[in-house]
Amino acid sequence: MNPSGNTTILALDPVPIDRRARIARELMGGLGVGAEQVGFYIRQDGSPRLEMAGGEFCGNATRCFGAWLACGYLPHSPFETPVWREPAQGFSETVVFESSGSREPISVSLLQTDRGLRASAAMPLPTRLSRGVDSVLGAYSIVGFEGITHVILWDKPADEMLLSPAARVAESQGFPVNALGLLFCDLSNRRLIPLIRIEEVGSLVWESSCGSGSAAVACALTVEGKSAARGLELAQPGGVLGVSASYDEESAAGVSGVTLTGTVWVNVLGVYYPTASPNK
Repeated sequence: MNPSGNTTILALDPVPIDRRARIARELMGGLGVGAEQVGFYIRQDGSPRLEMAGGEFCGNATRCFGAWLACGYLPHSPFETPVWREPAQGFSETVVFESSGSREPISVSLLQTDRGLRASAAMPLPTRLSRGVDSVLGAYSIVGFEGITHVILWDKPADEMLLSPAARVAESQGFPVNALGLLFCDLSNRRLIPLIRIEEVGSLVWESSCGSGSAAVACALTVEGKSAARGLELAQPGGVLGVSASYDEESAAGVSGVTLTGTVWVNVLGVYYPTASPNK
């Protein structure tokens, strides 16, 4: 599935947790589809749950999963073929499910438009925010979610060499860095370039777009300006994501009502893993 370029594979058959990281690496590297991440569908007490390969939270993957729950057929046994039902113009639905990296259920609202299927996700709120100036990083903001930490560098050219010093600064302030985003934000041009490292999977990816990273930028701007960030559109290498956040001085991190919006495109591959076939 393609949410604004951040190509996501959804594994629909149950996968034991101790095999997910390895399977994710192989799926991302072996199918030739340029996938940037893998999420696993979990059947938990009859309720759907999305778990990312590294246990992180991913805004774009939740939008994909919500779209699949609303419009796709989830197989109940190996070798059943997944089916995507393209919704008619004007189709709208809201689905709720659980996700790794979020204690609260995720709500995704879907609307079929003449430009494709729009998926809007109510995002988890950050747990902590920090900002400062570093001799290497320059001006930065750190936004910590339960499932991922984002370090935002303002008006800094994208450079992978800044990942290690960014991780050190975040860790020194008590932020977990096992799932870490380094976001290069050109605010004057509303452009965002995300670099994401997930230690559990051993992945380091220049992502085409990043949902939780876009939310982090909106949260940082909202808290800094003490006013809502409404309809902020961030152009990223693979497309545009819209994000909004409200200022709420009563909340722990100063924000509420964070929403991520963008178009989701779907391609059903019907891949059997690892070597199984319908005849086996």
